[in-house]
Amino acid sequence: MDNDNIVLTRIAPKLPQQGIIKRERLLRKIQNNIEKSLFSICAPAGYGKTTLVQDFLNRFSYKYTWLKVHSDINNFYSFITYLIYSIQRINRGFGKGTLLLIDDYRERLQFDKNLRRIITDVTTSFLNEFYVCFKEDVIIVIDDLGDVGSSDWLKETFRCLLENVPSNMHFLVTSRSKPDISTSILQAKRNLVKIETSELTFTDSEIKELLIENYNIQCDEKDINTLKENMSGWITGIHLILQSYGSEFPKLHLEKILILEDIYNYFTEDIFNNLDDNYKEFLLKTSVLESFSAKLCNDLFYTAKSKEIIDELLSRNIFIQVNPGSSDGLEQTFSYQTLFKKFLTTKLNELKSSKEVRTFLKKIYEYYLNKENYLLSINYALSAEEYQAAIELIGSHFQENFEKGNLDLIWNWFKIIDPAKIENNVKMLYYKSMMLKVYKGNVEESLSFLNRAIMI
Repeated sequence: MDNDNIVLTRIAPKLPQQGIIKRERLLRKIQNNIEKSLFSICAPAGYGKTTLVQDFLNRFSYKYTWLKVHSDINNFYSFITYLIYSIQRINRGFGKGTLLLIDDYRERLQFDKNLRRIITDVTTSFLNEFYVCFKEDVIIVIDDLGDVGSSDWLKETFRCLLENVPSNMHFLVTSRSKPDISTSILQAKRNLVKIETSELTFTDSEIKELLIENYNIQCDEKDINTLKENMSGWITGIHLILQSYGSEFPKLHLEKILILEDIYNYFTEDIFNNLDDNYKEFLLKTSVLESFSAKLCNDLFYTAKSKEIIDELLSRNIFIQVNPGSSDGLEQTFSYQTLFKKFLTTKLNELKSSKEVRTFLKKIYEYYLNKENYLLSINYALSAEEYQAAIELIGSHFQENFEKGNLDLIWNWFKIIDPAKIENNVKMLYYKSMMLKVYKGNVEESLSFLNRAIMI
């Protein structure tokens, strides 16, 4: 690959963005560990990975190079050549010997049969030239490394680079999913820094700063927390809400808001449609669960592969999150980031018939009924439109929940059930009368339901 075949925009440093929120805690984490050899910044799209890197490089005066990985950089020669040309932007003399070695090996050696020798020799030449050309610290940014995919050559390349990395060479790698490279050597030497989704999510204070500085919106802590919780700290989702609704966003019921078209299209094109069918099916079915574990999914789907699928989704950052407290020896449970869950449930209703969806929901209701988890069994019976079954369960478990003060929960049940379905049920009429009086404070309507119960 000669210079004429290099797409220059892929090795051009990104221009600084205007009006970004300074992620001080993350900038400090990178700066305080700048002696480390590898910084891995891994999170789904829209969490500000590249912006964080840009801000760091603009804040501090390190020499740096930039390589934006594209799916066509899909072999060792292409990758290392692009890497060399990216470094030549700060030192024209770098990499000339390595490029000659690449040309020689391309002509003489079959790559598949000589993979280890070729990669070892070329990376050794690469590292030696770096040692000669640079005495100061250099940060080598590789943006979206995950676009390379999984490959033996990528693993071997980074094994050779990281085993012998000079102390002044620092890789700063961003990726949507965990890159297919081994970092065990660096971890053992405490020479690796990871920044993942949990750290990249926006905090209350960062959202507040964004609202004031970028959108000139003043609001209270409750509205900020609502925005954070419903967007799961996802900065792109927060921006889109604010750009669409501005200062009116506190008036919205964010938990009920339709997915913005931009987000919907993005997920459809960039994530969901690129998955294998078995992963799509798993995502669609689990989208109706409040939370799930590998065991629960195995029981519901009659499979033994749920853990394998969940582990793969986690490694690829498919917006799955570990529920708090589901560790330390307890069964690990999972859920989806709020917007992605809404996308999945929308997709479920598009791709499956209403009968198929109800059948699956009925299966979940029966599962929880057998487990004697009556609250969840009621919820799923209502979702499956198994109203008679739900009414019987509510009748049996109303009093205990009423006494525990679960009034929001009970009222949601009554809101879902058509009043016509309980018009001849004395117990349910009486219970609704109680809720209207105690929960809604509507004595007149409460008496109406009570009188109907007495008449029956």
